[in-house]
Amino acid sequence: NPLISGLQDGPEDGPVAPMAMQKPPKSELSKRKRKKKRGAIINTANCKYDVVRECAESLGWDEDPDVSGESGNFNVFWTDTSVLLARVARLKNHQRINHFPSMHIICRKNHLGTTLGKMRK
Repeated sequence: NPLISGLQDGPEDGPVAPMAMQKPPKSELSKRKRKKKRGAIINTANCKYDVVRECAESLGWDEDPDVSGESGNFNVFWTDTSVLLARVARLKNHQRINHFPSMHIICRKNHLGTTLGKMRK
């Protein structure tokens, strides 16, 4: 039969898939090291809204106990105010912040209108 030509005959169970198509035994799978997925660490030192903390907790994130926000022991830095470029420049590759520099320029209606007008030209 051409459909099973690539299959080998097994001892009692009938055709057996070629070795490349077979799954490794469970003992080999359990030997592989699996990286444990950890929750993020969020710093809410500059956040006055409890809903941010509640959402982070529901996601399984831990809160950074540093109230100054300068420890650097966080993955996410949540702030209610604008962010200076120097603050963003100090972030490490694995860290994120909920704002970007000069965000106030597009967040205020008059600045947004000016910026959109410049883009249109």
